[in-house]
This record gives sequence, C-alpha cells and structure tokens, in this order.
Amino acid sequence: MSNDLKSDDLRGCPFHSHTNTQEATAPDFAIVREHPLNPPEQLKELRERPGPSKVRLWDGSETWVATHYEDVREILGNPAFSTVTTRKGYPFVSAQRQDILINGRPNFTFMDPPEHTKFRRTLARMFTVERFSRERPFIQKIVDDLLDDMEEKGPPADFVNSFALEVPVRVLANLVGIPPEGQELFLQAGKDRFDLSADPSLSHNSGEALWNYLDDLLAQQERNPGDGDEVITRLVVDAIVPGKFTRDEALLVINQLLVAGFDTTASTIAIGTLALLQNPDQFEKLRSDPSKVENAVHEILRYATVLQFHSSRAAKEDVEIGGQLIKAGEGVLALLHGANRDPKEFPDPDKFDIDRDAAHHLAFSFGIHQCLGQSLARLELQIVFATLLKRFPNLRLAQPLSDIEFMTFSLAYGPHSFLVEW
Repeated sequence: MSNDLKSDDLRGCPFHSHTNTQEATAPDFAIVREHPLNPPEQLKELRERPGPSKVRLWDGSETWVATHYEDVREILGNPAFSTVTTRKGYPFVSAQRQDILINGRPNFTFMDPPEHTKFRRTLARMFTVERFSRERPFIQKIVDDLLDDMEEKGPPADFVNSFALEVPVRVLANLVGIPPEGQELFLQAGKDRFDLSADPSLSHNSGEALWNYLDDLLAQQERNPGDGDEVITRLVVDAIVPGKFTRDEALLVINQLLVAGFDTTASTIAIGTLALLQNPDQFEKLRSDPSKVENAVHEILRYATVLQFHSSRAAKEDVEIGGQLIKAGEGVLALLHGANRDPKEFPDPDKFDIDRDAAHHLAFSFGIHQCLGQSLARLELQIVFATLLKRFPNLRLAQPLSDIEFMTFSLAYGPHSFLVEW
C-alpha cells in the first residue's frame, strides 16, 4: 500500500476497524504517515490530551495508546504491565500479528518474569559491551567491502538492498555462527514476520524453515562444540550441556536473535541516511567532524524510531498512568515513536539535529525488555555513518523522497529501497 492512502482506501487495510463509525467511541488507530519521515499526525493530536487515550483497532476492540515520553517510559518499566500475549486485553495491531503471537513458536520477548529472566540472564552474559567491541574490526571490514562493491558498480545504487540490509545480516550471522548459505533463510523469515499485512502462513512457513535449519545446525554444534564465542557455541557449552536450557529453548533464543535483530538496524541505517540527505547542513556537520558520530547516532535512533508497534502491554492490575486509570485486563500500546517525538522531552522534535542531547531516547525500549543488542546496534551505526560520509562526501538521492515506497504496515518502519548517487 502506498503512503498517500485516502480514507476510502482504508476499507481493505489490515489495521482499519470495520466497526460502524456511528457506534464508535474512539478513533481508528492511525497507521499511515502523512510525511514519510514523521510518525502519523494522530500521535500529535493524542499527545495534546493528558495521559493515554483510547483508540479502536482493526477488530473493533479498543485499547489505550500512550504517546507522552513519561507515560511510555513508566508503562515499560512497570511490572504491573505484562507482555504475555494470552493475557486479557493484550492489543494486537493486526490479524497477522495476532496469529503469529498466539499460534507461532514461543518467544521470550513475550514472557514475564521469572520465565523471561532465565533467558535474559543467559544472554546478558554473552551480550556484553566488551564482547561487542571485539566485533569492531569485523564490522568495519563488512562496511568497507560493501561500499567498495557499491563504488565499483557505480551509481545509481540501491542503498537499502546493497548496503543497509547487508550490514546487519552479515554482522548477525558472524555473531551467532550462521554460515553464508543460511543467511537468506533468516533474512526472509524476518521480513515475513515483520510484515503485519501479510498472510500469516507466509511467516509460519518461512519461520519453520528457519527453525529446522537452525535445529540441524545446533545438532552439528552439539557433536563438535569447539571453543568459539559465537552464540550457538556458547549456548551449547554454557547452557545446553550444563542443563540450563533445553535444545528447544536454545533454538528459541537463536531464532529470536536472528529474526528480530537485523530489520531494525537496517531500517535505522536507511532512515538515518535519508535524514542526513534531507538535511545537508547536518550531513556536512557530521562529515567535517566525525567525532560527532556517537551523538549523531543517538539522534538518528530517536528520529527514526523504526519499531512502530512492538510495545504492546496488558495491565495485570489497575494502574494510573498520566492521570488515566488503566484497569486490569485492558491493553495499552506504549508507542516508542510517539515518545521520541514528544516536544516536552525533545524540543522541536520533528527537526533532525545531530547536536541534540538525545541519548535518553526510547528507540531500544525501556525496562526489563530493553534491547539486549543495543550496544552492538550503536556500534554498527557509528561505523556505518562515520565511514559512509567519509567515503561518499557527495552522496545524494537519485530520486525524489516522494517516490520512495515505505514499509508502512511493518513492525519496523523503513523504505523498501531507494537509489543514491555520488
């Protein structure tokens, strides 16, 4: 679906409620963006009200939506809100999302303590800043090699598919221990899972293909684990052999890391590049002073905030948020992209400013479900943008922004592709 959908076109939209509007007590939850690099205008309207507001979802149900930074942060850090998808009131943003989360394989992201704690503790020991820092030379080589290929082929280049996607896919494959022949499988499984408008069977089929592949790979590793620090090796040695994890639990972890770990970083690289190209003063500021890259990456993460609908929660008890009472059994969407455009927290939030103090953004969520791989993602982004602007100081779009097609109905928002020249 295009980004310029009119209201009449929404009748077939997988996110649009078919409830009679005369019976409705809350507005339909807005998905389509009026500007490709900004969240839907509805979030601004909702933010003018105190606390969370009610919206109507695709199935006619109503749920709370939090758009204020303080409210979103409080919800994500409050144990009174559950991520378990079978809880009463848990809000599903599409039929595909509901089917995947209810009928798909288990996912530790959608567990509460103590079940969630078991997985998080094991992974936290593997996902340290020191561990990720050892990846720097490898990531730098990936970026250099991909930019060499792009330069050799010459302009125009499909930036998303030749670069933005390839960086996190190759980094993750190396981190987890996936050989090159398995990379296409997890790339496809991730795309199918994140497309919230697709037939659920697509995600199920590609997910099962990836699961079976990983099952075989894990069996090989169990027979000859070695002493490497890839995730698969460490899970076998540190979790399966001592009896801390079953094989299925280890597979669950590997599968989740692969499927969820590449699309968000790829979309952030793509939107970050678009933001720089649309703001040449910021492009030049970063190009001329690479020491700004760490701060610039925080602003890119805030500005892009590619995860659109990943912070669904169900209240386990009555909780007051922003002056509104959310009752036990009611759902809430704590919108990260809404919080990161809150003018009370980030003045003039739709302005892209790499000098902004944005390190407290919520692009990686907050609380016990905060992204474990955020240190790796930041490292990738820092290397990408420092290298890209140095290698291609005259980088520019080879097509109008208005011609770029975006993944509107995706868990991770971003462009399908766009052309650049230099």
